[in-house]
Amino acid sequence: MSVFPENFKPALIIDPDEFKKKILNYNPAQAEEFHKQSVKMANKAFEDGIKSGNYDSVIFMCGGSASGKTEYINTQLLNQNVIIVDSTLSSIESITIKLQKVKNKIKIMIIFIRPANLLSCFTIFLNRKRQFHYSHFVRTHSGARHVFLHILENFNTVECKYIISDLNPTNDSLLENKMSFSEVNLTRQEMIQAILNIQISEEEINNIIIPFI
Repeated sequence: MSVFPENFKPALIIDPDEFKKKILNYNPAQAEEFHKQSVKMANKAFEDGIKSGNYDSVIFMCGGSASGKTEYINTQLLNQNVIIVDSTLSSIESITIKLQKVKNKIKIMIIFIRPANLLSCFTIFLNRKRQFHYSHFVRTHSGARHVFLHILENFNTVECKYIISDLNPTNDSLLENKMSFSEVNLTRQEMIQAILNIQISEEEINNIIIPFI
């Protein structure tokens, strides 16, 4: 017998990287070339999920590439009857459009994940099967912080969570270590100040990572 209620529906996960696998001749080594098409497919799936009426909540993940968003979903969120959008959320224009589409229809939550160590995160990014130019890492890590701050300041009805991801040092290889997650519990105003304090420009990220490329 199922441990879930009879009308329970597992989370609908919308991940552009999973849609890439459905594209003809997709090659992970050239993932960036397929990104725009996979995002369009993900956006369509998102709209279909909202229109279905099967879900009363949507969770937007927010955070730079390789920051641990997918692992957080797989360990913390799967058994929830929600739509989960697994993306970097690094564009204000994109998230504003999505928020307007679901406004007053379903509950909205943003979960921002920031890596405790940006260089460790970058090492993981460089060694993944899905290959993107390092500028994608730079753009998403700077952009996600900017977007999360924008949401905190301008969308008061949107619930926001701030999570720090870190690697458990159980193995010499960063790629084989699992991530741990800790929530930063703050009031809205305290969170705004905390996120304001960690804003980082693309130039600043470049200065950190380029010596290691």
